[in-house]
Amino acid sequence: MPTDVTIIVPVYNLEPYIRASIASITAQQFEGTMEIIIVDDGSADKSLSAARELQALDGRIRVISQRNSGVSVARNAGLEQATGRYILFVDGDDILRPNAVRALVDCISQSKDAILACGDFVRIRSLAQELPPAGSTPTYSDSDAVLKGILLGEYGVSACAKLFDREKIGALRFCTGKRINEDKYFLGQYLMLNRGTVVDLNDAIYGYYIRSGSVTNSPYSEKALDMIFFSERIQSEVAQIKPELIEAAKYNNVTTHLAVLKKIIRSNMRKREADVYLKTRKRMLAVAKDLSPRQLRGHIGEVFV
Repeated sequence: MPTDVTIIVPVYNLEPYIRASIASITAQQFEGTMEIIIVDDGSADKSLSAARELQALDGRIRVISQRNSGVSVARNAGLEQATGRYILFVDGDDILRPNAVRALVDCISQSKDAILACGDFVRIRSLAQELPPAGSTPTYSDSDAVLKGILLGEYGVSACAKLFDREKIGALRFCTGKRINEDKYFLGQYLMLNRGTVVDLNDAIYGYYIRSGSVTNSPYSEKALDMIFFSERIQSEVAQIKPELIEAAKYNNVTTHLAVLKKIIRSNMRKREADVYLKTRKRMLAVAKDLSPRQLRGHIGEVFV
């Protein structure tokens, strides 16, 4: 029989966290069938050993081991092996609420044309922290409206806490060789390729544990330019596939360039990265000329100081 849900868990040097993370998945109060694919991304600690110990305890767990290649390659490896009707991504240092899978599946399966179900995140201080249900009512939105919300910075862009339809993912894969905003690009592509309903649970089902040194909290480095790489790609693809959203795509591109500029400024690297700063600022202004001052109000002041 086909599997209902495949949960893909990329792991890199997460030995202190992986047991609690996987325990939150295996304890799901879900009556359907579930497989858990742990992809060890060349960990230098004992993450792989821990994953194999967990596999020996639960037949729903499969372990894939690969050379260190990044989270996107790890997720893609999981997608290649997945058999579930639905796909859920969970990072190996995060946790799910006990009824998270059931809530996501119930919402996506109750809407005939639903292509995505989304839960909310809550920052946690410990992997032992409980996530109480909020009792909120789900809302239903057109996929184009959600895509526009993503481009305008109004919608969460993580691939985690979202239930995807594997058939609709098709040949789509995460872009490799990049470190920042690959989730946003994957989600944007998914919504551009599939028209339908997006269900938002309006409930925190996913515990997000922020460790020191995470990419999102780090000072400026060359990796930040990945953000621009993706925003440029998104604008180009929206122009071809969803031209009615091109203004939102340009807004996303401008604000992404601004985010990189501000990261340089706040890292006190404006002189050291003068070439990158000036090129980024020039490109930002070229795209911004097509947008109204009202759209940019409150965004650009810092980079002109």
